[in-house]
Amino acid sequence: MDAEKLAKLKELRSQTEISIKLCQEALEKNNYDLRLAQQWLQKEAKVFRKDQGENEQKQKLGVVSIKEKQSKIVAFILTYTDSSIPSDSEELGKVVEKLENILLDNFSIFYKKDDWKLPEEAQKELDKLSQRIKDKGIKLEKCRFFQQKENEHLGIYVHQKKIGALISIQGGDEDIAHELALQVVANKPQFLSLESIPQDIKEKAKQKFSIQIQEKNPEKKPEVIQKITQDNLNKYLIKTYACFLEQSDFRDPENKIKDYLTENQAQVKEFYLLTV
Repeated sequence: MDAEKLAKLKELRSQTEISIKLCQEALEKNNYDLRLAQQWLQKEAKVFRKDQGENEQKQKLGVVSIKEKQSKIVAFILTYTDSSIPSDSEELGKVVEKLENILLDNFSIFYKKDDWKLPEEAQKELDKLSQRIKDKGIKLEKCRFFQQKENEHLGIYVHQKKIGALISIQGGDEDIAHELALQVVANKPQFLSLESIPQDIKEKAKQKFSIQIQEKNPEKKPEVIQKITQDNLNKYLIKTYACFLEQSDFRDPENKIKDYLTENQAQVKEFYLLTV
């Protein structure tokens, strides 16, 4: 099974929380079209997405875009509210392409700035689209700008226009960077490593574990309590906040992403995940 099919299998499994076997059957019967596979599961297997009710199913609406041009990258989500518009519609595609070019043309103005405003030209494109399809909820979300450095390789992967990732690595090569972008999409990490989780999150979790362990082990010495707390804390943080380096390689579940990086003499400098 190739990488794209594996990613679709994992995504369908995440959406429905049913067996891998049934997800694979649904995909195979529908030429690995996620939307058709979901419909097949709903009709034939009576399965619904885990975040949907049985009476009315709501789909997240939006298009993920990651565009690179001369080492400059823009990533964003174009969201809308009209469920009759497919994410692969030609009209949406044309607007997304125009927005990509406008934003990249203004890259030097926006890069490393948090308080930038959408260019008037881009806003006009959104307004025109809104009027044409009669959807006032169209907007740009999670827009960020990146600059590829000379000694780094960039990996970009967008799946079904619904989820995408870009990742920058030192060492390795472009193929490894692309593979890691695919792994980000499949694993959906929140942080790169345990060390990158914000300190306030760690402290709150540590206090909680410390109290629980002291109550269960009142006879143990403080240094023992501290060690048990730290061990439990690390496991909890890695699992709850999905640290990329500690996640399993979906091609080889026995290995972790950090093992793959070591084998290929590569280091992740930055990654960004976009999900509709």
